Amino acid sequence: EASFSGSLLATLVIMLLYRFTSWITFKNKNIRRLVEGQSILLMKDGIKISKNLKKSLITEDNLLESVRHDANLSTFDKVKEAYLEKSGKISITKE
Repeated sequence: EASFSGSLLATLVIMLLYRFTSWITFKNKNIRRLVEGQSILLMKDGIKISKNLKKSLITEDNLLESVRHDANLSTFDKVKEAYLEKSGKISITKE
């Protein structure tokens, strides 16, 4: 019986923490950025932003693979912008 009530209490605490975190991130933009992160610009007008690539641990090969797969391009020349999204996916916009 003690383990059941302990498990129930732990579940309740986790649910309350989740609800509180959801509520506070909805209300406060700074906390939302801290908890959820933000998109990182990896490329602009065909020019790679090396500092952001290194910070994100994205190689040039990974970026080129995303460009080929998502934008159907074989080079970086016609890439307007490339972002590493909060979800971990790389999104590409063409010129």
